[in-house]
Amino acid sequence: MVNESTMLRYFFVETEYLLVGLRDYLEFVTDSFIERKTSEFYSNKDLKQTFIGKAHAFRMEYWWPLALQYSFLTLLYFTIEERLRYLCKLIQKENLSTQQRQIGKTLQDYMEFLESIEDLLISRENLSNWQKITDLAKIRNCIVHAFGRIEECKHKKHLQNLIAKETGLNLVEETGQLMASEHYCREAVGTALQFFQEVKSHLYSL
Repeated sequence: MVNESTMLRYFFVETEYLLVGLRDYLEFVTDSFIERKTSEFYSNKDLKQTFIGKAHAFRMEYWWPLALQYSFLTLLYFTIEERLRYLCKLIQKENLSTQQRQIGKTLQDYMEFLESIEDLLISRENLSNWQKITDLAKIRNCIVHAFGRIEECKHKKHLQNLIAKETGLNLVEETGQLMASEHYCREAVGTALQFFQEVKSHLYSL
C-alpha cells in the first residue's frame, strides 16, 4: 500500500483529464470535419463520377480514416506508456526502498518495477484490462514499424486473431492494412481509463 500523496492524487486526476481530452478530440475531428466533408461530397452526384471525385472518395473512405486512426491510436499508446513511466517515478521518489531500482524504458519494464515493490498489491495478473493494453501495444507497433501491414508485423498471428474477434478491427484487402473504427478508438480510451482506475485502487488497497 502507498500513501495517497498530493502528487499521486494529482497524477490520477491529470491522467483522466488527458485521456478524456483524447476521446473528445476524436469525436470533435470526426463530427466537425470528416463527417461534414463526407456529407458534402456525397451530396454532389456529378463530382463523384469525375477523376477528382474519385480522388476525393479515396481520401474520405481510406486515407483520412487511416490517418486519424493511426495517429490517434499511436498517441493514445504513448500517453498510456508515458503516464505509467511517470507514475513509477513518483512512487520511486516517495519510496526510499525503490530509489536504487531501475525503472526501465518500456511498458513491460514499468509494470515489472511496480510488481517488484513488495508492499504494493499490484500485478499484471490482477489488472483486468492489462491484456487489452498489451493488444494496443502490438497494434501501435504494427502501425509504427509496418504502416499497419499485418503480413510485415512481428505479431502477425496475434493481430489476425484480434481482427477475428474484436468488433471495430478489420483488414483492408487491397493493402493488407489494419483498420480500426471510431468505435474501437473510443473503446480503447475507455480501456485506458479503466486500467489507470484499477492501478489506483490496487495502489491504495490493503
